[in-house]
Amino acid sequence: MKAYRLVNSKELMYLEQRFEPILAEWNAVYASKEIKLKLSCATKQEESPLALINQAEKPVALVDKNYLSSIKEAVFSDSAACFDLICEDLFKHLLQQLLALDSVELATNTTSHSEWFYQGSPCLILRLGRFNLYLHPNWVLANLPKADKPAKHLVRLEEALANKELQLTVELEPLVLSVAKLSGLQVGDIVKTSHPHNKPLLLNFQQQAICEVELGQQLLHRSIQLRKSL
Repeated sequence: MKAYRLVNSKELMYLEQRFEPILAEWNAVYASKEIKLKLSCATKQEESPLALINQAEKPVALVDKNYLSSIKEAVFSDSAACFDLICEDLFKHLLQQLLALDSVELATNTTSHSEWFYQGSPCLILRLGRFNLYLHPNWVLANLPKADKPAKHLVRLEEALANKELQLTVELEPLVLSVAKLSGLQVGDIVKTSHPHNKPLLLNFQQQAICEVELGQQLLHRSIQLRKSL
């Protein structure tokens, strides 16, 4: 099952800040030419020869096949074949530190291109000097910062408002009456106002008008009748 997740800039920065001190320490101990890193989201990648990095037979990352020549150049400033074994060991050591793995295996890539690169894939590209490391979507998801849990469980809107009393008022110049008081008026009760006949009634919430109030025209609805005072 494919993983789908958009990785944002804060999460990229989180992982970069995790990688940087590890690479800096590796550079200080082994490199004669400093390797720099850059992390970005993977876009569509052309199918090219890549080596597979596994842990316990599970894919963790892909790496450009020129990684070994880049490591030899960084460590020994030389591409001689006699440095292959030691540089491969140094690279594995770096991978274990960067990816927080107990052990890694380098193998021929037998995975499908579509397992890594697809629309919505969280696969990331870790640029190390002159070669790329493609981090598997599952590894990325497992290593992103954990989202803060909300202090309270979210509830449905109707549940949240079920017991909420809204303080609504109606403007009847020069009065401002609460809806609760208006609802409590009985037949024969009189409210004397100077509200113009042609001016709409406004329903307010927290002193802001949210809609106009229509006068009831049917017996099924409570009505407010405006009369000129004699």
